[in-house]
Amino acid sequence: MVIFLSNEKEGIIEGEKERREEEEIAEKLRDLLKPIFPDFRILSQEPLIYHIWIVKEGKFINQTFRQDLIIYDESIPLVGMELKINGYNTDKILTSAGKVGKLKNIYPHLQYGLIVIKSERKEPKKGKFPVGIPTKFFEDGAIFDFTLIMPKYSDITQLVEILKIQIKNGRIMNQIFSKFKYNCQFKSFSKIIDVVKSD
Repeated sequence: MVIFLSNEKEGIIEGEKERREEEEIAEKLRDLLKPIFPDFRILSQEPLIYHIWIVKEGKFINQTFRQDLIIYDESIPLVGMELKINGYNTDKILTSAGKVGKLKNIYPHLQYGLIVIKSERKEPKKGKFPVGIPTKFFEDGAIFDFTLIMPKYSDITQLVEILKIQIKNGRIMNQIFSKFKYNCQFKSFSKIIDVVKSD
């Protein structure tokens, strides 16, 4: 028998409501992005393998993380996105960063981002939606390739520009890992970092 304290039960129910809203917004974002990126498959709530256990010869077990949004180039996952409603805290960032690290062990070319979206149903705690990404995020969430604060999910202009860059990066990284020999050497490598200050 499981006994919940009232605060604990409320927290679980609140977490479920938030998760459902994240899933709904992911589906809406997917539908908005599909016509803009017609050459790619964009899926929501898609599982990606992050761990494979070989039980015995020919038999294995895999574990997956469900992605809020993922962009595929044919069968290759290029860009993954995790959505958070009304903000995030250090625990959420560290948990998400751990998942991203495991995914990148299997898909080293995968570009991954954290997107914070304002809830349509509930005001943020303390009545304030984050206006920017705190500097601490760059310590705790260094594994993320991009992050974005979106006060309205339907305003996708900035997200589209970021995704164009991330898709290009994912394709280049996939070529590096799949088409070139491991002893291949390159003349240069550069990732462009673009930071827009909040008002």
